[in-house]
Amino acid sequence: MSTTNMMFNDQRAREELNYSPRPAYVAISDSARWYVDNGYVNPKRLGRIRLPAAS
Repeated sequence: MSTTNMMFNDQRAREELNYSPRPAYVAISDSARWYVDNGYVNPKRLGRIRLPAAS
């Protein structure tokens, strides 16, 4: 996949669906928190993760 051009334009989603993307750090933080909250991160690894305060 590293040689595949995977660029896209979200303008249509913004116009037709009123899509508004979140900042990447917020999306990544939310995803990491979901993995922790749902037991996908073992306790040893959890000690090495610093999650921002929940919003």
